[in-house]
Amino acid sequence: MASHGLFMGEGCITDCGPLFDPNTTGNRYGFQHDPIDAVDGAARRHDIRDSDFRTGAGWLEDVALLGSDEELLSDFNNYKKKHKTRFGKTPKGVVDGVTGRTASAEATFAAKTGSILFGAVVDYKQWKKSKIEGMGKDPNAAGSQGLVKLDDYKGKHWWNFKRNANYKILKASSEEKK
Repeated sequence: MASHGLFMGEGCITDCGPLFDPNTTGNRYGFQHDPIDAVDGAARRHDIRDSDFRTGAGWLEDVALLGSDEELLSDFNNYKKKHKTRFGKTPKGVVDGVTGRTASAEATFAAKTGSILFGAVVDYKQWKKSKIEGMGKDPNAAGSQGLVKLDDYKGKHWWNFKRNANYKILKASSEEKK
């Protein structure tokens, strides 16, 4: 939904660039770089948490990453709340924690779109976790991740409006789109 700074968007900055798979030897994620603002900083913290703990199911299907996704959603929502504009102006004295300046329109837009995407991600992963647990399986185990997929999440009735909206957002943002 949005790409912002060095860490927010599809993938994170790497030492060798986007043409080389980050899992290959020598193409480490570039976490040593400073984020451009607090929204990018939240995405950086999320990427660091996710890089240390993966089951191999992918960013969207990996329920083990739910806690990290919930923290990122909270960071985006807190940023939006703190920098809520009134008539196009940020409240006096409120500054971005990284830049020390008033939040940019790009940063507030990135926080808004990020909260929409990760609101859908969190809702989906909570639903998926519940479904896997209902099968008597460990939702964090790599072998359980494939038991429930994004297409299972799509609402079957017109009144599943929120779920269907989330499904469309996630489908458009997922690796399955490729």
